[in-house]
Amino acid sequence: MDTPAAVLGLVLVMAAVGTAAPLWVAPTWGRVRHGFELLVGVVVVLLALGGRAALGGPIASALAADPASAIASVATVLAVGAGVTAVALVLVLLPVPVVLARLSGIAGAATLAAALVPLALLRAERGGAGGVWQGLVELALGSVLLGSTVFTMLLGHWYLVERRLSNVPMVRVSWIGVAGVAAGLGSVLL
Repeated sequence: MDTPAAVLGLVLVMAAVGTAAPLWVAPTWGRVRHGFELLVGVVVVLLALGGRAALGGPIASALAADPASAIASVATVLAVGAGVTAVALVLVLLPVPVVLARLSGIAGAATLAAALVPLALLRAERGGAGGVWQGLVELALGSVLLGSTVFTMLLGHWYLVERRLSNVPMVRVSWIGVAGVAAGLGSVLL
């Protein structure tokens, strides 16, 4: 899986995973209009589906070489994670208790994060240093870096839409950005 499509797929998947988590648990929930959650949620779904599409060829190649490869479940897990996230977005629009949308969104984020496990297993199968655990840590740190960047950029631009918004959500989310930079540094050190 060393083709440009595989690299693009990994970047898209890590961005989806890293953006999905703060979407449903960040301090912006209930402080900004639900249009922000819809915007970020659609971005997460598109990132996950784009990652799935980009990984399609490399996954097929890996499975042709080794039909028992751990990578077989990635496409399905990404599709399910994107689907659950889409359901959560629909629930945001419906007159149902908000907690249902948030719980569905958290389930979607967890499902997307589960896609990192077979990717780490494949890395270990191909002789990656540090084995599965280091692969998981590297993928998780990369997800935090990419996701925090996408999330904070979207929130920063949301301030152009919702001009009377307090600066409290931006200040709190900026700490997510700081954590992302620290995670990126940790990933480089690994």
